[in-house]
Amino acid sequence: MKPVLLVFVGLFVVLTPLARAEETSRDALAEKFLTVTKQEEQTKQMLEQLRSVIGQLTDQLLERSKLSAKKRDILKKYVGRVADVFQEELKWEKIKAGHIDIVASAYSESELSKLIGFFESQPGKTYVQKQQLVLQKVGESSREFIERVMPKIHQIDKEMKKELKR
Repeated sequence: MKPVLLVFVGLFVVLTPLARAEETSRDALAEKFLTVTKQEEQTKQMLEQLRSVIGQLTDQLLERSKLSAKKRDILKKYVGRVADVFQEELKWEKIKAGHIDIVASAYSESELSKLIGFFESQPGKTYVQKQQLVLQKVGESSREFIERVMPKIHQIDKEMKKELKR
């Protein structure tokens, strides 16, 4: 029984560092993948767009509201605090490790190496550069959608409140 236990302990001692080395290598590749695909820059851009959308939606809401100036200021203050929470909690430094874990678990080392090779090539760099523009345009399109839909949602909300008062 002791020889079998010693073999298992020996295998554990030998294989654990090897498994960790593979994880470390894949983590490094995942981090490089995030760098070559400019995820930090895209995250910052997304946060700026989010803050802008929150501000615009708040302004639209306040335009339609019957709140006093004092209550409008209070609402703006708290909406600003919510935007600050998003800004703080979605800082790259706070979310980077989670992104590395996600990418490292989604792709093999071989796949990551090939993807990095592509994104370091001219077509890959062009993709990343234009993808940021595409995402910006998608954000603008989403904002326009929200602006179009919000009055309809407000109308439905008014109707519902009116019916609930009966």
